[in-house]
Amino acid sequence: MKDRVEIIARTERRRKFSDAEKAAILAEARRLLDTGHRLAPCYSYVLLNLSALERREGHLDAALARADEAVSCNTNFALAHHYRAAAL
Repeated sequence: MKDRVEIIARTERRRKFSDAEKAAILAEARRLLDTGHRLAPCYSYVLLNLSALERREGHLDAALARADEAVSCNTNFALAHHYRAAAL
């Protein structure tokens, strides 16, 4: 069974998304992350994903603000410091 799974995985092709599909996916991600942030304002993983989303959309100041918020919520979380550095 393992060999079959590996063969299938190798033959799959990446799907190409249109610009409209990409925009819809990002809008849905934003909606879900904003809901998560509203429900748990200091949950680092939500803040880090919001930071990555902001950075991908070119909003570097907002990305840094989200990463700063993640660092202030959990100062010992190394990944938060990494995302903050990436947003600089």
